[in-house]
Amino acid sequence: MLIERLKSYFAKLAKHNVPLLPARIDRGHFLTATDLIETRVAEALHRFPPDELHFLIMNFGLDSCDPKPPQYIAKALGVNLLKALDIGTGAEFRLRNRKETRALIEAIAGQEVESLARHLEVADMIGDQQRRRGATELWFYSRRPVRRLAMSTVLEGGFGAFAAAVRRGCPLAHRQDDATR
Repeated sequence: MLIERLKSYFAKLAKHNVPLLPARIDRGHFLTATDLIETRVAEALHRFPPDELHFLIMNFGLDSCDPKPPQYIAKALGVNLLKALDIGTGAEFRLRNRKETRALIEAIAGQEVESLARHLEVADMIGDQQRRRGATELWFYSRRPVRRLAMSTVLEGGFGAFAAAVRRGCPLAHRQDDATR
């Protein structure tokens, strides 16, 4: 009897332990960027559908919080994990394939190419692959959220594809001039 009551208590507690989304998205925190290109990306994000915007905010920490895993985001959006991943894929597709945002994220990613190339050159000296991957992950998370967003969405394979392209020496064409007009 006691075990059944405890099980039901914990089940109720688990139901109430769902992260809540704000009723209205505070989009003002995007506009704190001082870099012109980052500000233009923030302005473009203003026009995203709420679910996609919530996904990007939580996944990349655009609200100055730590990035959240997809399971947390799915729970917050009230959808299953696959649906949350579909929402995220749609948001990244929108960033990558719309003319206005593509030039912006390419410009931001292009600004990071030299720094990432230097990091990868040093990281390649680390013998242990797990430590090398950890060092690269730390480098990635040391970047501002909008920059992490750009590097993760500029190529279809995410940041890994971007880092591989930089490692091969064939990064994106730097299109900052197009993006700042």
